Order: sequence, then structure tokens, then C-alpha cells
Amino acid sequence: MRTTSVALLATTLIAIPPAASAQGGKKHEVLIIPLTGNVAGALKAAPGAFSASLAKLAASSGSRPMAARVAKSDITTLVGCSAESAGCYIQVAKTMGVTELIFGKVERQAGGGLKVTLTRVQPKSKRQTRTYTFILAAKTLPAAQTQFEAQASRTLELGNIDTEPLVEPKKTVTPPNTTAKTTPNATHPPPETKTHTGSSFSFGRVKGSAWAVAIGGAGAMILGGVFFALSSSKQSDVNDSPVSSGADLDRLADLESTGKTYNILGNSFVIVGAVATVVGGYLIYRQGSAQPATERQVGVAPIDRGRGLAVSLSGNF
Repeated sequence: MRTTSVALLATTLIAIPPAASAQGGKKHEVLIIPLTGNVAGALKAAPGAFSASLAKLAASSGSRPMAARVAKSDITTLVGCSAESAGCYIQVAKTMGVTELIFGKVERQAGGGLKVTLTRVQPKSKRQTRTYTFILAAKTLPAAQTQFEAQASRTLELGNIDTEPLVEPKKTVTPPNTTAKTTPNATHPPPETKTHTGSSFSFGRVKGSAWAVAIGGAGAMILGGVFFALSSSKQSDVNDSPVSSGADLDRLADLESTGKTYNILGNSFVIVGAVATVVGGYLIYRQGSAQPATERQVGVAPIDRGRGLAVSLSGNF
């Protein structure tokens, strides 16, 4: 019953570009899950445009691109894994029989422009999942798409798909005085994550609690200064106070006590305020410099590959 359901849905859940269908037996098959993201304004169509760009880059590299047309929850249900994890993505790719699958998310940057996060899954690779981040400064969709295609073409290297076996191959010894060509990425694979960033600090990432600590500390220091001023005023009154009678002596003692209290309060507020200001400034720096975490959500669905049926993946990542 499960196999029949997958077969019936396959023709509607996956779209294969005509140029890709004509390639039939190409070695690399890339399943592209439509990018997601709630982007408003002139760039609201960016997720769909970037998904089309990935399909174009895959086809131009000699791969066979396939595009999912369903939600990630549908795909995971059909494949049989519900956990949004690397293991589930790998299971989806294996079930569909594709060399790799790519999905991602588009987000608006606080200072303008877009942030694109892509996840790449290759079941036959030693690095089965990798994440890439692209920062696009463009304000219009055509310019943003051009920037994305340039960065993705250079970074993803879709024409040079990593399909190294899971078992480390034996090293061969090259005889002396022998010229040997070095294959890129054979012994020094690219890093797990590649990030293209602009500004490294953003006030938009600073939490309200950090501002509250810093501003509260500054306020406490100001309040300490006020108490210092009151203490100084009381000291002036002590210096000018007459001491000719018992009542004068009582008033003098009261003034000295009040002045001492103001001085203690001034010291306390200044010290506490200085500590709070330093802590708040440190929190603002750390939070503004940190990169935000990326939400990950997954989904899977079937695919018609010309010679049989498989399954495909989509979702918010």
C-alpha cells in the first residue's frame, strides 16, 4: 500500500526540467528542494528565483536537476522519517536514488540585503551534509539573483560533486622523479561550511536585556554622582554650622550623619553602575557579533526519474 501511494504521487510531486529530462543517463542527479523564506517587498520572489538558479547551475555543470513541488512534511511522511535531522535527509536522498539534494532558506538582513543558507546532502560522500551561507547586498531581484548565482557557482562547484567512498582509500606511493597531476579536493576537501559575510556586527542581534543592563548601569552611576553632590553640600553645612549651644551640636551631628549616608550611597551606586555598564557593554558586543542560528525544517516527496519512481524533499531550512 505504501509503495502504491508513492507511485501515484510521484508524477505530481516532482518537476524535471525539459533539458534535464533529455539527459537521461547523466551520472549526477541533483534534487533541488524549493528555497523558502518570508521576504517582502521587491525581493519577495527571491526564494523561487534562487531555486531556479540552482537548477540552472546544476544543468550547466552536466548534472541532472530535479525540483520538488511539495512540502517537506509530505516527503518525510512518504519516506518514513519524521525527525528533522541529517540522518533523515540522507535517508530521503537514498530512497530517491539521487546523488545529492539541496535545500535552503532566504532571510532578510537587518541592515538590508539577503542571507541565503543552503544545506547540501550527499549520501555517498564522507561529508554527507554541509551548510553554506551567502550574504547578498543587492536591493533588486535581478541584482540579487546575479550575486547568488556568482557565489553559488564558485562555492558549490556542482560540476565537481564529491562522491568519495565512505571508506578511506589506500594511499599510493609515487616513485621519485615522477610528475603526477593533483586532483582538486581529493586529499584536501573543502570545509564543511563556507560563509560570505559583510558586516560582522549588527545592533539588530542585540537583545533587550543587554541594553537594559548597560543603560541601568549608566543610570546608577549618574545617581551615585547625585548622592556625591548631596554629601558635598552637607559637608559645607557642617563647616558653616555654629557650635555655641547644645542644639547646635545636635544639628551638627545630624548633618554629619546625613552627609556620611549620602557618601556611602554615592560610592555604592557608582561601583554597581560601573560593573553593570561594563557587563552590559560586553553583552552588546557578544550578541551583536554573533551569527544568528538558522531554523531547520524538513519535508520529503516522490519523483519521476524517467526509468522509475523515487522520492523528493522540500521545506524551510
